[in-house]
Amino acid sequence: METHEDDHPQADPEDAVDLTHVTFIYRLFTISWGITFFLILTLYPIILLIEHFSTSSFARWYTPIKCLALFFFLVPFIPLLSGPCLGACLTFLFILIKLPFIMVWGLGVAYFKLGMLVAGWLWGYLFSGVKIAVFRAPLLEWFWRHWTFQTPRFGWESIPESRSKVGDEHHRTTSQLCEGCMGVIERSGLIVGNSRVVTPRREVHGWLLHIKGVEIRGEEQVACHLCNILWYSMERKVREDVANGMNYGRRVIEREAGGEGLESGKQEVEQIVQLNVVIYEEYGRRWYNERKRYIQVCASPGMAVQNNMRAFLISEESLKGESASIEVPFWTGAPDCIDLAREWIERCESEHDLCKTTNATTDILPTRLVYVGSLVSPELRIHTTSPGEDISYLALSHCWGKSKFESLSVENHESWCRGIELETLPANFQDAIHFTRSIGKSFVWIDSLCIIQDCPEDWAREAAKMSSVYSQAYCTISASGADEANGGCFRTRNPLMKFPCNLLFSDDDTLAIRTVDSASENDNFGVEVDASPLSKRAWAFQERLLSKRIVHFGANYLFFECSFHFASELLQGGQEFSSKRTPAPPKHFFNNWLSHFLSRFAGEGHETKGPTTCVSSSRYDSVTGYRAAFNTLRQSEPTLPSDTHFLQLRLHASWYELVTMYTSADLTNTSDRLIAIYGIAQGIQDPQDPPNYIAGLWKHHLPYDLLWHLDTVPSPRPRYPRAPSWSWGAIDGRVTQSLLVPPVAKKEPDFHIISTANIIAVEMLESTPGIAKGYIDLECHWFDITNLTYGPNRYHTSSLVLRTTEIPFKAEYIPDYMTEQPEFCVELVRVVRLDQRLPATWILETHGIALGGERGEIGNGEGYRRVGTWVARWEMDVREVEAYRQRMGERGRSGDVELFLAALGDAGRGVGEGGRRVVRVV
Repeated sequence: METHEDDHPQADPEDAVDLTHVTFIYRLFTISWGITFFLILTLYPIILLIEHFSTSSFARWYTPIKCLALFFFLVPFIPLLSGPCLGACLTFLFILIKLPFIMVWGLGVAYFKLGMLVAGWLWGYLFSGVKIAVFRAPLLEWFWRHWTFQTPRFGWESIPESRSKVGDEHHRTTSQLCEGCMGVIERSGLIVGNSRVVTPRREVHGWLLHIKGVEIRGEEQVACHLCNILWYSMERKVREDVANGMNYGRRVIEREAGGEGLESGKQEVEQIVQLNVVIYEEYGRRWYNERKRYIQVCASPGMAVQNNMRAFLISEESLKGESASIEVPFWTGAPDCIDLAREWIERCESEHDLCKTTNATTDILPTRLVYVGSLVSPELRIHTTSPGEDISYLALSHCWGKSKFESLSVENHESWCRGIELETLPANFQDAIHFTRSIGKSFVWIDSLCIIQDCPEDWAREAAKMSSVYSQAYCTISASGADEANGGCFRTRNPLMKFPCNLLFSDDDTLAIRTVDSASENDNFGVEVDASPLSKRAWAFQERLLSKRIVHFGANYLFFECSFHFASELLQGGQEFSSKRTPAPPKHFFNNWLSHFLSRFAGEGHETKGPTTCVSSSRYDSVTGYRAAFNTLRQSEPTLPSDTHFLQLRLHASWYELVTMYTSADLTNTSDRLIAIYGIAQGIQDPQDPPNYIAGLWKHHLPYDLLWHLDTVPSPRPRYPRAPSWSWGAIDGRVTQSLLVPPVAKKEPDFHIISTANIIAVEMLESTPGIAKGYIDLECHWFDITNLTYGPNRYHTSSLVLRTTEIPFKAEYIPDYMTEQPEFCVELVRVVRLDQRLPATWILETHGIALGGERGEIGNGEGYRRVGTWVARWEMDVREVEAYRQRMGERGRSGDVELFLAALGDAGRGVGEGGRRVVRVV
């Protein structure tokens, strides 16, 4: 039978599969897998070694390479997520399946992110497993007890004496080393590294020191930073024993050295003492993660660590863009320090918009200022200001202490307007006057020189202006290091004992040692400023918070603080306030956006060093500290809507953050309890709005503010009332609040709060900065008390039982006073929240105050005194929560009080069934 070509169906060319493409894709997958497995075996061991033992400067170069390796050559457990496989898949989709390019690109980006997430997760486990196997294996334990790793630190250097200024009698240059100390550093494998990578864990180096008595006298060693730290850190008795050759070291040379002024027949003896410097690394169970190295003086090579000779931690840290060596004066009042402070102030004035915004509510000058003239033409007298004057002045914040000194009085006011003798003033005032003249200003405000101290009317009038005095000052001078008026702002110090010594450094990082109180400690600003004698004063808290910028003269160092940043003598460029640390900015080719993204998922590794945007633990920073709370209140209080419960709660918490700090500070006269915080209230209150500040509380969130409680043991009620019982100003002691403030993201639906009390009236019968009288009318739930149990000290251990129409319930009780008994309780706030510890559990809280004490007639009716606070908590049934959500869904989340109470099951709990009534609290 004859067939024809036309009888067979013809295949469509478009439907034919191109086997060439399939073969190409198959080969591409095969080659990518082969490359992946090969490089895993060769590249990963190298990465692991470099990951842990390289220096941080070298780590900056290998980190991007490691990140790319993690992506392109992933671990063999998931080869389909490797880089070559990604390329093969995308090629397959684009060529064979013919997907659009945009779709292929989107799939590639998603694939890339998934690969990096898995890579980071696996890398952490892989790296941890390798470290445990290598460093904690029983067979290798003996080796690691005696040896450690340290790769060479390429590009790092020290500062020899010949390359820097030795300094004069007024200055010293930090981090310069004498020839002997340079030799110790250069021979140390633990510091400069070892080409063999492995180096002994303990090194002993000889150290020769020129001394005369107990003082260093070698020409180079006097200026050697390391010599000064190692020698003067010893107790004087130990140094005397070393000089006498008793148990410590050996006297190599003893020679006579004559000197001017010596008595006849007496000669000074200069010695060269031989000691040893031990550099060692601690060994512990996890030494490979916590590698701590120390340097210490030792009498002989075989001796163990000696307790009377301190060991100094060698820490690797960032230079934060500063020079490794600086010239530091012996005196904080030296011209170099004054110039540095002037530079800080001028830069803040010109660059910081946040600091240009004044905290003052008006532009009223202080009634009096001290005119100081200038350095060229000094003059000192009291100047009475006039309306419309344009005067730039400084203000002094200081401790009075127990020292007696002459202050402005009715008697000397007229004579002081003509002139004041500088020598009659205490040291704090003299130093503040010198600083004012040195930075080119002619006026300074000092409380005891500008307020007539024996005139109550003048004192009350000027105290009411405190907000504008400090908020409008060009700069505040803070005598942080002085605990009394004669302490002085300026201090003498040995710079080589106060500043860190950089033994070895690169462009960005350094190996540094320091004494305990060195200015480079992370919490140094907190120690020198926040924990200073001045910061313990309640008045100083207000002065610091209101000031735009402050120069702090600490016990050892000079600091600067403003709303934008913090600076010190070591960190002269300043460091911004921030809530978290951020990596250093890119400095080389590999640190582009790709390496930054990859490094987020690179797993365990070196911490990026360099400048950060986080100041060390200051409680006053403008991001998370007291300044942040103050700024929040200042910006929100004047425009606060009355129905925003969460905003009210947050402002309440911000205010009591300030109140807690203020009431924990010292106040010489307890009668000033409301006066010394009045300036802060003025800074918050807009003068164009009706008064919202009432005796330490705010009308905008009054139900919350009424829930303050003591954080100390209660004391008797003051003999002379200075505020209503509902104000924390009426009692003595530290005050705080206990309402939980959730994060913004958690407010719905995990947290709900409502005020169950209505404020009917707030009437202030007398309201001055120091004395307040008034009452508050509340419409609220009230409960009778059936039982009251006091704890051992009547503080946070007391409880009471409240009666309702259903069942009684127990509440925690915190009394305000030692002796006064509560008669009944009222409810102010109710909260329902999800328990963070038990996510499936909801908590119902009800907060209120206890009333009782002596009743008094005030206004039009009988009033009750507040005597304490109470809170009750229950775990809520899931059905109640569902009912709550259902009703809120039906009626909307309007915050209606009745709906809220019904949804929480008032009848089931018995809460609120005690009845509602209007109660006057006086």
